[in-house]
Amino acid sequence: MELWFWAAVGGAILAGLSNFCFKIASKRNYSSELFSLYGGLVSIVFAGIALIITGDTLFTYAYVALVTMIAGAVATMGGIMKVYALRYIDTTIFFPLFKLLAPLLAVIAGIIFFGEQYTWYQYLGIGLSLTVPLILITNAERGRQSNLAAGLLFVVLISMTSALAAFLNKYAIDVGMTVVVTLWYSSIGIFIGTSVLLLSTLGVQGAWQSIRQQSNITLFGYATS
Repeated sequence: MELWFWAAVGGAILAGLSNFCFKIASKRNYSSELFSLYGGLVSIVFAGIALIITGDTLFTYAYVALVTMIAGAVATMGGIMKVYALRYIDTTIFFPLFKLLAPLLAVIAGIIFFGEQYTWYQYLGIGLSLTVPLILITNAERGRQSNLAAGLLFVVLISMTSALAAFLNKYAIDVGMTVVVTLWYSSIGIFIGTSVLLLSTLGVQGAWQSIRQQSNITLFGYATS
């Protein structure tokens, strides 16, 4: 098997585990900001260990490092909104729509900005895949979901942030930054972005109080999974 295949399978498994943890966070009403903060902190540690093992040197162009940190900050906004979205709609609606819309936006960005090309049957496959998630949205869901309209709006916003983060990371890799270094800078962006959000909304004292009152080993465990 090709390396890309195993990378894709591994990525899918990890994404599934991550999404499961997001669902748990939403149902247990964990703070989405703290959930993202701890996830970013642990990501910095593991990405740093991978950086030491691979021996990759930090990229010399400061603007590219800044781009990847912005990508991390954008991604963390999507992660925070994901916790809220799952409080409004079920996973059976959210994830199929998200897994379609986010890659679709990324494909469009790839065509426009990176000159990527696809065959006609790939376009056909994308078109057919649109029909499956849309079947899930019926009038009956309005009464069954907590807030269908708000949930669908969050799906669109999260998909946009996910596509933008993917676009920025692809740009960094295309100009020569290694994957491990990109992950490290992105993790820093996640941590900084969440910290700024906490401080801007709660202030220093409020953020510290929130950390003290809401932090627990279970939240930390799910956030770092």
